Amino acid sequence: MNTFQLKLLAVILMVIDHIGFFIFPDVVTFRIIGRLSYPIFAYLITVGFNYTKNPIKYFMRLFIFACIIQFPSLFMDIPINIFFTLSLGLLLLIIHTRYESIGLRLLMMIGVLLLTDILSPDYSVYGVMLIYLLYILKPIYQKIIGMILLSILYYGLFNIQVFSVLALIPIYFYNQKEGPKWKIFFYTFYPVHLVILQWISLNI
Repeated sequence: MNTFQLKLLAVILMVIDHIGFFIFPDVVTFRIIGRLSYPIFAYLITVGFNYTKNPIKYFMRLFIFACIIQFPSLFMDIPINIFFTLSLGLLLLIIHTRYESIGLRLLMMIGVLLLTDILSPDYSVYGVMLIYLLYILKPIYQKIIGMILLSILYYGLFNIQVFSVLALIPIYFYNQKEGPKWKIFFYTFYPVHLVILQWISLNI
């Protein structure tokens, strides 16, 4: 699978998850299937970080977009949008690779996690740490163990987030090729589909 196909799969899984959230809140199957979406987006952040020539510009683009699309979210019953989570996870990777001093690096990373906890965006600290783990853990078996432990530590022993480890199946078949970009579509689809699903949920 190339980058485009992974993104498209993540978007489809996200829509299924949000259909469950907004329209069928009592049907847990939608939410279980949706658990596979975020880890793919998180992994793609690490891919983008590896290939970008300007990580700071990449971070600023994500963060500014997160701020822009947060405005309609103020009128909706949803958490701080996921682009804040993705951008803060990216910031963690920038800190990890740019500072040689372990003490300074650790201090700044803790600061990012505290900021994440205060803002409490979608997936919060779990989401930011998942990006970090998917970056530093290279072998697939390490990613499996890391994702399971993280979900248990953050959400508890019995939680549906543990199903997110299944996202490593399509990630495993990633071929490092980009494919079509469709940047505008992927950036705008998130806020647009949330508005549509919220409207549907209020009118059925």
